[in-house]
Amino acid sequence: MAWARRPDAWAWELVDGSGRTIIGTDACLLQVQPYSEGLAWVSREPAGGWHAIDTRNHVVVPGGFDDVRPFRHGVAPVRHAGWGAVDKHARLVVPTKWRRFAATRFAIPPAT
Repeated sequence: MAWARRPDAWAWELVDGSGRTIIGTDACLLQVQPYSEGLAWVSREPAGGWHAIDTRNHVVVPGGFDDVRPFRHGVAPVRHAGWGAVDKHARLVVPTKWRRFAATRFAIPPAT
């Protein structure tokens, strides 16, 4: 699947490999980011207003965030007044109060 915007359209649409429309311009998506871990950040506003949707255009993570980054290992950095992180269940797992934020993957060794 890929986001596409036709030359005569003002909004983005999601199309599959054969060009069939999955999410049409009637969704009024002005900003889009690629899917990662089954979710894509989109916005109906020219700046900010980000929320995450699945491939059926169901809102999974509401928010209206000012800025967002892709999901990695179930968590995505988000900015709303400051940077924090949200999980794929719309839970704020790191408060949005940080000047900068980077997520890394680490492993906790098993108990012996």
